[in-house]
Formats: sequence, C-alpha cells, structure tokens
Amino acid sequence: MDNDAENVGALKGKQSEGWRRIRVGMAGVAGILLLLALGSAMLDRLGLENQNNSPANTVASANGTDLPSEPMAELGVAPGAAEPVAATK
Repeated sequence: MDNDAENVGALKGKQSEGWRRIRVGMAGVAGILLLLALGSAMLDRLGLENQNNSPANTVASANGTDLPSEPMAELGVAPGAAEPVAATK
C-alpha cells in the first residue's frame, strides 16, 4: 500500500514539473514576441520619419513634380534612359 502512495506522489511531482516547464516556455515565447513587436514598431516609426525628411521628397514637393523614375541613373551608378549619343560619321 505504501508503494502505491509513493508512485502516486512521484507521478504528481513529474506532472507538476511538466506544467512548470510549459509555463516557463510559454512565458519565454511571449517575451520574445513582445520584443519582436516592440522592435518592429520602433523600426516602422523610424522609417516613417526618414521618409518624411528625405531630401528627394522635399524637392519633389517644392517643385510640384514627381520623384525621378531612375534615381540610380541620375547618380551615375547605373545605365539609364539617357538621350542616346548621335553617332559621328
């Protein structure tokens, strides 16, 4: 009879240990999700501030024109749709 009581006590101890591990794991997952959401919100906020303060955006809004369609070509780092050079004969 005492042996059965010991087995039941051991099973309850293992079960409570399992639930404790599950709670700790879920708290860890929730903490990581919270950190990811906070980081994402901060990066979104910084991205919006950088878009509003960019020089290209202020020039386009001051001139009332659209933004350039090929900014890399205007900087000279990529070939663009520039006017073709006339061939000399």
